[in-house]
Amino acid sequence: MTYKFSRYVPYGFANPHGRVFDYWGNDIITDATGNSNYFGPGFSGHLDSGSHSGYHQMWSRPSRPCPGTAILSSRHFPEDWQGTFLNTNVITYQGIFRAKLTEEGSGIKGTTIEPGLIKTDNTKAGNFRPSGVAVAPDGSLYVMDWSQMLIGHLQHHLRDPNRDHQHGRLYRITFPGRPLLTPKKIFGESITNLLELLKEHEDNVRQRAKVELHKYDSAEVIAATQKWVKQFDPSKKADAHHILEALWVHQWHNAVNLDLIKALLKSPEHNARAQAVRVVCYQRDRIPDAIGIVEAAIKDEHPRVRLEAVRALSFFNGADTKRAIAAALVVKEEKDQNIAYCFRETMKQLSSLPEGKEFNMATIKKPSETVYGPTDKKISKADKKLYDLGKEVYFREAICVTCHQADGKGIESYPDKTKPTFGTYPSLARMTGYPTNPWIRR
Repeated sequence: MTYKFSRYVPYGFANPHGRVFDYWGNDIITDATGNSNYFGPGFSGHLDSGSHSGYHQMWSRPSRPCPGTAILSSRHFPEDWQGTFLNTNVITYQGIFRAKLTEEGSGIKGTTIEPGLIKTDNTKAGNFRPSGVAVAPDGSLYVMDWSQMLIGHLQHHLRDPNRDHQHGRLYRITFPGRPLLTPKKIFGESITNLLELLKEHEDNVRQRAKVELHKYDSAEVIAATQKWVKQFDPSKKADAHHILEALWVHQWHNAVNLDLIKALLKSPEHNARAQAVRVVCYQRDRIPDAIGIVEAAIKDEHPRVRLEAVRALSFFNGADTKRAIAAALVVKEEKDQNIAYCFRETMKQLSSLPEGKEFNMATIKKPSETVYGPTDKKISKADKKLYDLGKEVYFREAICVTCHQADGKGIESYPDKTKPTFGTYPSLARMTGYPTNPWIRR
């Protein structure tokens, strides 16, 4: 236990129901209301006060809302399914989307895969509302179905007799023609056996192994881990993830291993180097000259590592503030979208500190954005003031812009060309006034 508590990703979320980690420990955060999906490292820098805003989404999702997400990590499914982002939807599209995740600069990009994992025929099973999905020990997928007739923001009375408080469904999905996996034994296993499970492909096996290791005395676990990790070669890319797992065990047990960190910082695998920087960030109070490690990382050849470095700089303060500012300025001119955003947010934090007050935020260019304005350019100053106030509200996270979009054209529900479109948010151009119920039929 570190006995430390901090905010993670201060942001104007509506309902951040989803957070999943990929094979390398990068997190994807989902705000359920708008099904807004974000690459975690880019907007999780530290802020003493206030919140981040205006961060771009990593996937153009087809529909909303989303109550649950997962990363598919199971050899029961084909190779090209591995690492797929699963995104549940419960209203306009009652099913589970699949998105292929690929590296794009310092971040991750999602691309919708057709067909989705599962979709209901609303005319036959209108209450199917998948709200959770997870990989089972045998590699199959379990889907949790809310199975509810009444949904929404209390359009229906709490005591409505049609509100079902007793029933739900669980579905098991397997891939035809492929054998299931043999579940790994985890509960009650020895430290040695649990460490061997950290070599497994399946994310949930490695995660549950670390949970089981937590039951043992930390001194015993760390000693065994340091012995186990010696079998791997830090110069080999194929061994990078195994060594990283050893570092994560140290972090789990609140132990610092500077030799292991330094080995990973020289790894040929950029994802391993990036995660080593992340651990340095969280253990900076016990690592000698941690700021020096981050100063070197921000000059790394790969943008993913530089992103982790500029994020880490936001956590430094006191005597390290000026060094952190100087280091962050190394990426000032970077065009990478995640780095540019994180850099500005880091500088906002550092310049708010007493030691950073001399830095002028006005010297940093604001990210370019599409400019929209009033149709009537001749409005009075008083009306323009009201317009600007309305614009500020409109563009708040999870308010108007989430569904009506920045250009006012509105979000279309998931397309089904054989049926009329339900759940369409109308274009603002077709609205004489804000409707009492924006869910209209075209």
